[in-house]
Amino acid sequence: MPVAWLIDESFTYSHLVPTPYIESNPRYDIFHDGHYQYAFNQSRPLMRYVYQIDRDLIWEDLVKKLTQA
Repeated sequence: MPVAWLIDESFTYSHLVPTPYIESNPRYDIFHDGHYQYAFNQSRPLMRYVYQIDRDLIWEDLVKKLTQA
C-alpha cells in the first residue's frame, strides 16, 4: 500500500507538508488535541503526507490487473 498513490492518486487522501526535523529536545512524543506535534520549519523540503487510503479502490485495481494478466 505504500506506493498506492504512485499508481493512482485517487486511492489516497493526502497533502504536502514540510519535512519534520529533530531538534535538541525532540517533541515527537507530545500528544495534543488528538494529534502528535512534530517540529516543522516551513522552509524545509516538502513531503506527501497520506492520512487516509481507499482500500476498496486499491483492491479493485489489483484484482482487475490480476484478472487481465
